[in-house]
Amino acid sequence: MQPEKKNEFLAFIGHINIDIVLRVSALGDLVSTPVTEAMEAFGGTAGNFALIGSILGFPFDIISIVSAKSHSSYIEEMKRRKINTEFIRIVDGNFGPNCYAVTDGVNQRYFMADGPMGTDDYIFPAKNYEYIHSSTGIPEKNLALIETTPHSKVVFDPGQEAGSKYNSSAIKRFLDVANVIICNEHEINIIQNLSNVNIAEMTATGIDIIITRGSKGTTLYHSDKKIDVKALKAEKVVDTIGAGDSFRAGFYAALYNKYDIDFAVLCGNIVAGLTVQSGIMKYDQSWKVVESIAKKLKETNIT
Repeated sequence: MQPEKKNEFLAFIGHINIDIVLRVSALGDLVSTPVTEAMEAFGGTAGNFALIGSILGFPFDIISIVSAKSHSSYIEEMKRRKINTEFIRIVDGNFGPNCYAVTDGVNQRYFMADGPMGTDDYIFPAKNYEYIHSSTGIPEKNLALIETTPHSKVVFDPGQEAGSKYNSSAIKRFLDVANVIICNEHEINIIQNLSNVNIAEMTATGIDIIITRGSKGTTLYHSDKKIDVKALKAEKVVDTIGAGDSFRAGFYAALYNKYDIDFAVLCGNIVAGLTVQSGIMKYDQSWKVVESIAKKLKETNIT
């Protein structure tokens, strides 16, 4: 079932957070750690994805829930970037969602307050999508949207919530509907342990598995093949927050432009590599730039 309109390419479910970021010289186990800088920033899996995706120029709808009390400036920034906010539920009560992040510039620790994402319901789009991307959120709510919204493919991407919000039953239900899984090494181990299904068994059912490894690149399990895709070497690292979300934006930009999945993974690596050199809010590289870099690196970076 193929979408009839460009804006039916992708529905992306996930958090739009106000991040309270505390910068420290090093993450440790000290009871009291000196903070070198404190700042408020836009974040969240869906929020970060949208900020980068809007620059890469492909169509998507964001499915999320936020509080008007805390998120008015974030929504205004999205509108300024011409991001479709039609399916972002904005509630008057509650507050958040907020993520409290402690970072040394390379490593992070997160403390999440769901706010209305935990208490209110999504707006269900009356659309037919090529892809529905299930990122962070309440598993049952994400599944309900998938089950009631026409689509061709589902991408399962539980992120850091794999170990906190998902039980064995929920993981198995997502494996039943997923066409693609995107996760890191820690998350794929959780998925395997909770489902009692290993990577080989997942791919045998037709699921493509994309495992991101940061500066080590990405591994793609596609059919009976294992494909390693090298990362883009960063000339400098400004901030790694949101690198994974920017990977997903690069990945979908390539799929929208009719490239195959291994080239899309390479584009995801490139966007992530460019983002860590600038930070989410200062990212400004167009799809044409990413595409050009990917074409040059295709022979050497996909093995």
